[in-house]
Amino acid sequence: MKVLHKCDNPPCVNPDHLELGTHADNMRDMAERGRSSRGEQHPPSKLTDAEADEIRSLKGAVSQSVLAKRYSVNQSTISLIQSGRRRSLGNSPLCASLAPER
Repeated sequence: MKVLHKCDNPPCVNPDHLELGTHADNMRDMAERGRSSRGEQHPPSKLTDAEADEIRSLKGAVSQSVLAKRYSVNQSTISLIQSGRRRSLGNSPLCASLAPER
């Protein structure tokens, strides 16, 4: 178990602002509150969110090796994006139409 901050102020020790939770709870909270860097906001990212959307839209129409050269990334990066294992689908209309049913 970990102590989580409900107030988003790490130095805070007010017991009313603290709660117990797991590492998974903490990571979920971080994502829900928008405190994680994902997609093009992630410092080492080579692709914009629009480029990742375009890569998804070209699945099957353009080979992964051609896309890899076009975007200066590895073919495996293209494969991971097109399969949804990297660059999780965002809120754009294109992404929403490609999102798998849950």
